[in-house]
Amino acid sequence: MNAGFRIPLDERACDVLRTIEATGESAWFVGGCVRDALLGRPAHDFDIATSARWPNVAALARERGWRVVDTGCAHGSIAVVADGLPVETTTYRVESGYSDARRPDSVKFVDDIASDLARRDFRMNAIVYHPERGLLDPFDGRGDIARRIVRTVGDARKRFEEDPLRIMRALRFSAQLGFAIDPATERFVFACAPHLERVAKERLFAELSKLLLSPCAGRTLARYAAVIERIVFGATHRAHAPGESGDKSPFEKTARIVDAAPVGKTVRFAALFCDFDEGEGSPGERGSQAARRRADDARSCLERLKAPRALTQDAAALVAAAADPCRARREDMLLQAARYDGDVAFLRMLFALEDACEKAASGKSRGKEALFDELLARGEPMSRRDLALSGRDLVECGIAPGPAIALVLDSMLAAVIAGRIANSRDELIAAVPRFLASVDNAAASGAAEKYRKKMRQDVDEDGKAR
Repeated sequence: MNAGFRIPLDERACDVLRTIEATGESAWFVGGCVRDALLGRPAHDFDIATSARWPNVAALARERGWRVVDTGCAHGSIAVVADGLPVETTTYRVESGYSDARRPDSVKFVDDIASDLARRDFRMNAIVYHPERGLLDPFDGRGDIARRIVRTVGDARKRFEEDPLRIMRALRFSAQLGFAIDPATERFVFACAPHLERVAKERLFAELSKLLLSPCAGRTLARYAAVIERIVFGATHRAHAPGESGDKSPFEKTARIVDAAPVGKTVRFAALFCDFDEGEGSPGERGSQAARRRADDARSCLERLKAPRALTQDAAALVAAAADPCRARREDMLLQAARYDGDVAFLRMLFALEDACEKAASGKSRGKEALFDELLARGEPMSRRDLALSGRDLVECGIAPGPAIALVLDSMLAAVIAGRIANSRDELIAAVPRFLASVDNAAASGAAEKYRKKMRQDVDEDGKAR
């Protein structure tokens, strides 16, 4: 025990701990708030382990006027919301049996903190702190933090078989903190990976999301491709041997794209499928075929992981669009923007993803995201809405409501982007007969539908029209 060590903690969390201990029970801060403090990071989530049974903690909290939230009282856990700050409190316990690969089949409440710490996942998370008694670290978690390693408490196989999600947590901590996984623990990261099939898909999605948003995501993807592939492509997919890294890893290029992409859940999930299987598929597969296949892979994975529908649709659309990138020129980028109806949020992700793909391939990019921001700042036209006239104006010019309206507006937008006509209401009104004639001629030749599809290509077969 290190009584001289001090951690700055939120006074409201300390008040909860003091309230519990005023009844004669013991209580300690545990988990992430202690680990983060030892890493020099501010603590955000506060967890208290205590000898007090949860009904007694709940009664004490209500006496203080604090709100109580049931977060798992069957396992001794409640959240005490002290003046707006949630503090998770859990009774010391030991566990046995994990038939659902998540929760213990039986829980026994105990009175000593040492038994409670012995059931925890990683040594760096099995450190407790008390404002007066200092640190208690029976498994040298502080040493693991100093050595920058992730290591299980006790037998790694047992820990991972109890709750296989701990495998993904090990990878996520490695990606977040830049820590290596201890060799003895790493061995069972690979050996126990098949057990991930028992884990609820929502839990896998949550951990994979955190991993992808981490500073060292790419390195982790490359080294643990054999594990990640099980989640992304399912148990039947197997591309390489466990532990392969460097250029041998099929995730190596993907890892570079992920690292080069901006930190955002949708764009990073899209990056996971960009060019992953370069060289696979039929020899003549190019362009739209490859785009559809990659988009289908992304959609299938995210649906299997029960990701939010909007994220699934956007990520699949990004993958398809990035497979056929435009040139980093004003006209090309504006025409690309028009295909997606000037959806600024989507286009910014798309151009950032295309930049990331270029940077991963050659070490540099042409800066499409920055150029897109310049086009936005200049107010360049990117959709029908940006034209100086509307569909109602065309109806007033005598064009019957229907497909011709959209075709004329699309033709005008392309002409404005190309600089063939000014974006002036008077000039566009005057040119309506000419544009209508060109649309009528195209329709007569059967090309109008082809033109419409080119300008308003729907890359998402699930209905996300752009």
